Amino acid sequence: MYDYQILLFSIDPINELTKDIKLIQEQVEIKTSKQKLSGVKNKLLFISLFFELIKIKKSFNPHIIHSHYATSYGLLGRMLFFKNFYLSVWGSDIFDFPLKSVFHKWIMIFILKGADKIFSTSHVMAKEINIYTPKKVIIVPFGIDFKLFKPQEKKSNKNFVLGTVKSLEDVYGIDRLIDVFNIVQKSINNCSCVIYGSGTKEKVLKEKVSSLGLDSKVFFKGKIGNQDVSKALSDMDIFCAFSRSESFGVAVLEASSCGVPVVVTNVGGLPEVVLNNETGFVCNYNEKEISDKIIQLYHDKDLMLSLGENGARFVKSNFDWDKNVDLMKKHYNE
Repeated sequence: MYDYQILLFSIDPINELTKDIKLIQEQVEIKTSKQKLSGVKNKLLFISLFFELIKIKKSFNPHIIHSHYATSYGLLGRMLFFKNFYLSVWGSDIFDFPLKSVFHKWIMIFILKGADKIFSTSHVMAKEINIYTPKKVIIVPFGIDFKLFKPQEKKSNKNFVLGTVKSLEDVYGIDRLIDVFNIVQKSINNCSCVIYGSGTKEKVLKEKVSSLGLDSKVFFKGKIGNQDVSKALSDMDIFCAFSRSESFGVAVLEASSCGVPVVVTNVGGLPEVVLNNETGFVCNYNEKEISDKIIQLYHDKDLMLSLGENGARFVKSNFDWDKNVDLMKKHYNE
């Protein structure tokens, strides 16, 4: 077993990093860009970041360089031509970036070619990676912290609550959730919908809710910290993820870990984290069919309880954070 000395290099300035990163500053050395890398005008900054990273590499002298996200960080890592270069691919970097142009595709192939180990959280993403490289892709799922995400006692005499925790972007189908809820609430009087997250589509989504006359039943709760997600999930009766694309589905696993039944669309990595008819429902997107599933659960409390309990057991057996950390450490130790 090895002890680890870690240096985290971030493109974002320190004030852009999360509270969780700030909490570990005493254990992890952190180097950040003095300027935020964004927009066409700042592309030249990428070159300066590369030379900055060369200096850091020489002074820190790492055994492994592990880039998270194939583009930007992956390209920086690849340009170092380092012997032990590891790469974690996370979603839009592999699903969207190579499709922009032949040049983007060439960059992706170049990055993957230089990686000594490639990691993915899901099999569907690994399959996409293998379009651009024949290399083996190592699956290390995004694990769940069971000390934080665990079943809690449900409140009695409350509304039937549908909910989600997602960025308010087109890809995550929050508009679909609103449409489904609009159908459900016509059959279930005492129901509400809670939406946690922020994003560029917030104004559009709120306008949609108002146009449907659902302001008193659909509530936008804003972005919340990781430590508050478990409580938010436990207040839901059903967690909904009607994404148009999804590389993995960690929010779905967090809901299942809390004993909350899930209803998701049959896209990307979502079928890998939901056992259809056992921990929830995996559906092709159809407002009427999904609404019928949710209404069925409302009237069948035993089924809803069973799905929730099965979900918690499924996550505990397959997505243990500690076990997945040990798996990653195994690859580092090699």
